Amino acid sequence: PEPCYSGATYGGYAKRHNPFMYFESIAADPGLCRNVVPADGRLAADLGSKKGLRTFTWLTPNLCNDGHDCGLATVDSWLAAWVPRMTRKLGPEGVLVVTFDEGYGAGLHVPTLFVGPGARKGVRLTGPFDHYSLLATIESRYHLRRINEAAAALPMKGAMLRTHGR
Repeated sequence: PEPCYSGATYGGYAKRHNPFMYFESIAADPGLCRNVVPADGRLAADLGSKKGLRTFTWLTPNLCNDGHDCGLATVDSWLAAWVPRMTRKLGPEGVLVVTFDEGYGAGLHVPTLFVGPGARKGVRLTGPFDHYSLLATIESRYHLRRINEAAAALPMKGAMLRTHGR
């Protein structure tokens, strides 16, 4: 709803889908926290600029656009509006990751797509991947120390051409 919003919910916003507000080092630091912003603010400005996206950008749709509270037609419409705009603004090693985990049932498969100049074309990864694997992949790409369960997770390295800045 606004930069550094710390409430649990607001309209379609759910803090539980915004991992950065759970890191005290971010939430308690105004300099870092001001980077946690609504999509219609700085992200929209970045997409409209010649520079493009920042080195790391995280976008979580609201509860309707992520398929939690609304149907797939709404999700599809949201993706159709945002994904092309974002992929056009990726840098030469840029990767856009789209993951969809609103399915139900045993043996659930979570589709995750890696697109952009830094993604390997036509790669289909198999293996026991989960959300910690995605975190491990991001941490590896930016040469960050693995935290918590991501430390033991299998990263999805084969989906990207190389780590950032190498």
